[in-house]
Amino acid sequence: MNPILFALCLTLILEVPFSFLFKGKKAVGLFVAFLTNAITNPVFNALYIYAFDYSRLFFYLGELAVILLEGMVYSLYSRSRWGLVISIAANLLSAGIGFGLNQLSPPIDIALIFGAATLLIELPILFIVAIRIDKRRLASDKR
Repeated sequence: MNPILFALCLTLILEVPFSFLFKGKKAVGLFVAFLTNAITNPVFNALYIYAFDYSRLFFYLGELAVILLEGMVYSLYSRSRWGLVISIAANLLSAGIGFGLNQLSPPIDIALIFGAATLLIELPILFIVAIRIDKRRLASDKR
């Protein structure tokens, strides 16, 4: 199994809904969280695995850089100071679960299949919920 693809799926499954729940619940927030993680995660993991050969020092420094970058994006999007806190919590959640899954033997290919299925189901549901929330806000703003 490709470790970068596994990490990306796990991250999107865990971090996107988590950060979406705490960023104003706007439809755009869903895409901001999705795109931010879809960019930072593969870049980090490619460097971690192939350029730095699973270096612990790079893991900690790289994860810190990802947290700061994602926190900055979330703060700019939401115009709130909570972006960094959301980024820290979301990244701790996915890193912790990722470490736990990596410790299991043999590697769980089923987790990737489950994750992909969850992602395919989760994103449309979150998108529909976000659009409904946005429509309600627009309707209440017009009053």
